[in-house]
Amino acid sequence: GLQLETQFDLSAIDIKAVIQGVATGAVFLVAFESCTSLAAETQNPKKNIPWAVMSVPVVLGATYLLCTFLQTPGLMEVKDEIAAGTSAPAALAHLAGLPSWVGMLTDAVFSLALFASMVGFLNYGARFLMALSSEGFLPLAIQSRGNKWGTPGVAIWTLAISGFVVMAFAALLIGNLATAYSATATLCVFAWIPPYVLICIGAIRLAFRGVFRKTIVVPASLFGGATMVWAYANFLLSPPASKIDAAMSWVIVLILVFLMGVFFLVKRVPR
Repeated sequence: GLQLETQFDLSAIDIKAVIQGVATGAVFLVAFESCTSLAAETQNPKKNIPWAVMSVPVVLGATYLLCTFLQTPGLMEVKDEIAAGTSAPAALAHLAGLPSWVGMLTDAVFSLALFASMVGFLNYGARFLMALSSEGFLPLAIQSRGNKWGTPGVAIWTLAISGFVVMAFAALLIGNLATAYSATATLCVFAWIPPYVLICIGAIRLAFRGVFRKTIVVPASLFGGATMVWAYANFLLSPPASKIDAAMSWVIVLILVFLMGVFFLVKRVPR
């Protein structure tokens, strides 16, 4: 029951809903390049890191699209149950006539997967904090390694606590955890747009220096950078129905300006 003719029917398309969906979906694919932060701890990084980086958007991206087409018909059938608070796996299991424990088991596996993703992001992000510290943008204590394995405990705890505070504050401010998550996910996508554009610019410069092949890297970088800029501009031109999600496009600008100001001041303080 794929119902592809319905899924590919764009006659009743709502561009605002599509943009909101793209922003929400993209949050699961951003930061794939963070694998590079573990290069110092990887055997033969020049060979393994590129494979690790590219496998995420290619393999995970293709799987994401396939699963979307497979799940959409079923999700449309159980949208009322999901709106009432039932998890999507549990609602789909009920629709398929499966025992209730199947949905509960799927929820448990999904929770473990989310926890594993969080652990991965903390490991990646800790290295970024250490890099900022080594460049003088954060206190030297961030680089502290507390055991024989060299684990950056201070950086990890800094990320874990600050992440919890931000999410808790968003949930309290908005009053609904699901809405707060949606807004935070949209904010994360916007936060990655400037770095991705800078990465594309850097790749083009390196290509002209002879590091990469121009015929491949330059067109791909131009397309990638333009796509990221378009994603943000289109969000401004056609904001989603949710005023909270729409506001994130301006909130991220204020956050980035604030952080850049803090980094500028900290950099000027003698160490």
